[in-house]
Amino acid sequence: MIREISEKYSPLLAEIHRRCFADGWSEKSFRNILLQKCAIAFVEEDGAIIRGFGVANVVLDEAEIITFCILPEFRRQGLGKCLLLGLMNHLLDQGVGKTFLEVPENNLEAIRLYESVGFEKISRRPDYYRTKHEFQDALLMVLYLPVSTKSQ
Repeated sequence: MIREISEKYSPLLAEIHRRCFADGWSEKSFRNILLQKCAIAFVEEDGAIIRGFGVANVVLDEAEIITFCILPEFRRQGLGKCLLLGLMNHLLDQGVGKTFLEVPENNLEAIRLYESVGFEKISRRPDYYRTKHEFQDALLMVLYLPVSTKSQ
């Protein structure tokens, strides 16, 4: 099931984020992000188990997915695509016409997921991500959504 959540989920989002990324965000970071009027967050869950989430900022008719993850033990089951499509449908309903995201160029699994729903590579940001031993370029991707009449 895909559903929208509030900043009250910040502790859980931080825990999941740390399990998915070496430089996972803190509970305080999530709380600060989700208290902003432009932020939305959706989770993918099975009963009481949250298996992944996505967070986006929406300004006028554009959105940026600022983080997106599925717990490692639940990957390659179609959950990421389901969550991403749920998030995109919500953005479409809000009148968003363009959604951006950045992804490390070496995260081929994520790139394939984003391309599978229509995201296109449009630019590269050199040395955008820092790991313990090196810098990674980011790929900037965009998805153009059809104009919705629901929010007009």
